Amino acid sequence: MKKNILTLSILSASLLGITACSNNSGTSVEEHIGLFTADYVYDVSSNILANCRAKLLIEQSYLREGFSVIEVPKNTIAGDCLIVHYTGTITMLAIYPSILELNGEVLSYSFEQTEIHHIHADEGYITADSFDASYTLDDTHIIKNDSLEYEFLEGSKYTDVWYTTQWSDAAYAISSGKPINRHISGLYAFDPSALR
Repeated sequence: MKKNILTLSILSASLLGITACSNNSGTSVEEHIGLFTADYVYDVSSNILANCRAKLLIEQSYLREGFSVIEVPKNTIAGDCLIVHYTGTITMLAIYPSILELNGEVLSYSFEQTEIHHIHADEGYITADSFDASYTLDDTHIIKNDSLEYEFLEGSKYTDVWYTTQWSDAAYAISSGKPINRHISGLYAFDPSALR
C-alpha cells in the first residue's frame, strides 16, 4: 500500500515551529507542532443517503500507530483543531478515509474549539450560494441530526443552517494580520452546540 508523507502547513512562526529538545538519553531531537482539523467522512460506497451516518475523524483520517495517547473528546465537532507537539515523522495512507501514523512520540496535545455560525433565509431555502464570498465551501453534505445522519444541501429545504469553520484559519488570520477565506468544515440543520 502506497504511503504519502503528510505535509503540515506552517501557519506562522508564533504558532508553529521546530524546536530542539532533549530526550531521556540526553540527545537532541526535533520537536514539531502540527495542527489537524476535525472533519466528517461520508459513506461513498452508495448513492442512497437514507440512514447514512457521517463519522467525525481528524483530517478525514483514523489516528493509528504513534497516536494512541490521543483521546478525541466526545464533544468535538467539525472545525475543531487538534494541536500536537511531537517528534518523528507523520505519514498518511492514500486511502479514504485515510490513516495517520506517527513514527515518533506525542509529547503533548490539546484541542481548540471552533466558532459556530448561523445563516437564515428570509425567502427560499439555503443553498451553496447563500454563503458570504469570504467563506470557502468545499463539501455540501449537511448533518441532519445528532445521530449524524446527512444529506446534500442542494435539494434540501432548510431556511436555517449552522456552520463551523476551521479553527486553524482563524489562528492564521490573527497571527499573520492578513485576511483569509475561512473554510467551512461542517454544515448542520440544527445548532451543533447541542453536541458540545
